[in-house]
Amino acid sequence: AVLLRGVNDAPRHAHDLGELLRPIQEAGIRICVDLIPYNPIHGGGPYEKTDRAAVNAFQRILRDQGLACFVRVTRGDDELAACGQLATTVAAAAATPRFARIATPSDATT
Repeated sequence: AVLLRGVNDAPRHAHDLGELLRPIQEAGIRICVDLIPYNPIHGGGPYEKTDRAAVNAFQRILRDQGLACFVRVTRGDDELAACGQLATTVAAAAATPRFARIATPSDATT
């Protein structure tokens, strides 16, 4: 679950997720929830990274409900190479024109 500050990182969201997963858990299916703090992209965007205290509280609530829950370690965000950031950087680079059209003498006659 990707956590977005102010969107889905509140304690009530953790309780809701636990309730959603309860029937699956009661059916004997083992569940492991990976919490992934959102990695902001270059140039902003509408979402922000959840602070560590909120991530820890979210994890604690899920664990208290008997769910295995781990927090994904963020690496590379200082270089815009974390999960989700690199693809955005590559896509932006691909959309940037690399060559300008060079005018030729025939352009002057048309």
